[in-house]
This record gives sequence, C-alpha cells and structure tokens, in this order.
Amino acid sequence: MSNAPGRPALCVRCKKLIGTNTSTCPYCGTRQRSASSLVHKILAEDLVEALIIVCVAVYLLHVGLTFLVDRDALFSPASFFDIGGPSPRVVMLTGLTSIYHLQSGQFWTLVTASFVHLSLLHIGFNMMWLSGLGRTATHFWGTARFLLVFTLTGIGGFVLSNLAWGGPTAGASCSLFGLMGALATFGYRRGGTIGQQIKSSMVRWVVLATLISFGIGGVNHYGHGGGLITGIALGFWLPDRENKPTSPATEWAAVACIVVSAICLAIALIVWFIASPGVFGSS
Repeated sequence: MSNAPGRPALCVRCKKLIGTNTSTCPYCGTRQRSASSLVHKILAEDLVEALIIVCVAVYLLHVGLTFLVDRDALFSPASFFDIGGPSPRVVMLTGLTSIYHLQSGQFWTLVTASFVHLSLLHIGFNMMWLSGLGRTATHFWGTARFLLVFTLTGIGGFVLSNLAWGGPTAGASCSLFGLMGALATFGYRRGGTIGQQIKSSMVRWVVLATLISFGIGGVNHYGHGGGLITGIALGFWLPDRENKPTSPATEWAAVACIVVSAICLAIALIVWFIASPGVFGSS
C-alpha cells in the first residue's frame, strides 16, 4: 500500500482526516485497514439498523405465516400484551428455542431465537432498546465487537434459560441485557467521569428493565440473567478505551456471526416448509 494521500478518509483509531491510500496514520501511528477489504466494507455499514430490519422482517414473516395457517391467533389475542403475536405453531417451527429444541438437535434455535418476537409490543420495545444500546456500543467498541457481543450474549442467555427452565422463549432481550452488562464492565474498566457515567447508566437500566419485566409478567428472567452474565464476562475481553483498532481476527469473527445467523434463519425457514407441506398450495 502506498503512502499517497488519495481520497479523504478517517483514521480507524483517532478519526482524524487522512487519505484512503495512507498505510499508517501520521497523527497516531496506527496502521490502516485496506479500503478494498470486503470485511472492512461490511463492517463499515450501520449494522445496528440492518439488525433491526432483519428482526422486523422475521416478525412480519411470522405474522404472514400465521395469517395463512392460524389467523385466529392474530385476531383474537389472549391479552393486550399478545396483540400482533404470531401463532405458537409458527414460532415453534421457525426460530423459537426451548429445551425440547435442544434435545431434538435443533441447536440453530440458540441463534435464531434472538430474531424472533412474540407480539407487536415485544418487538417494538426491543427494537427501540436495540437502537439506543446498539449505537452506544458501536460508538465505543466498533461494529465488529458489537456484533460479537450481541450474538454471543444471545446464545449465552438462551443456553442458561434452556438448562435452568426449558420453556419456549425468544426475543432480542437476552442480547440487550448482554449489551448492558458488557457496557457496564467497559465503563468500570475505562474509569474516569465517562466510564463512571456509562457504568451507572447501565446499572440503572438493568434494574429498571428488571422491575418492569417483573411487573409485566411472562418474562424470561433466566434468559436475561444469562445474557447479562455473558455480557459482563465479555466486557473484560473488550478494550478499556474507545476507538481502539479492531484486530482482523475479531473482524472475521463478526462476519462469521453474520453468516452463521443467516444460515440458521434459513434452516428455520426450511424446517417450516418441511413441517407444513401444502400450506401455499391449498385452495
């Protein structure tokens, strides 16, 4: 890579203006990534918004399938909190997780469950929460680390839920509690006024969200706890300062999370078509 100035770009660490063809930042000395790298291009996008779009798309798909096979579940909700909820039959086959799913070898549900939501209120609250937490995490850690924390804490939450409780469960809130736990640890390790503010804010949000969930009822506290514990542990792996360069291994791991999530969602959809033959061909 040459040191010609090239088009303007930002240093991956200090964010000062340099050229895209600059191999080393003249201000902080950080080696720059290749601008032509496919991985870098993927992780340079606003993947928080993309993640929200995927969750909404999965929810709309489940609502559509419910309309085809069990529309009473849509038009006759059991309570206010169930309004807009997909049919249990649909979500059981297309991504929800439980101890039954693990005993049946459906391990992909540990990934897909984070994208599945059980009502309009469920997805609305979680997506608003994800928008704020996701952008905060991305600002401090970068996109790659955010994706890893989101994916791994979701898996950690559902593993604990399935082992300690076993009931059917889904939703992004395991990952959301994981993000709060990781941010709290990050704030603790970072120190200073900013670090203290981050830690205190996350602790308050964990307490408030837990109190609200107890008030609502029917919430998977095991999943929340598992996500939180996993996030706290991952917080000690994260850098203790913002804007630190991301290693190629971490970037590739983040891309692997994207690929694995896509494969798992595809498997869930295939399972639905296999288990529900003739749905689209019926008169």
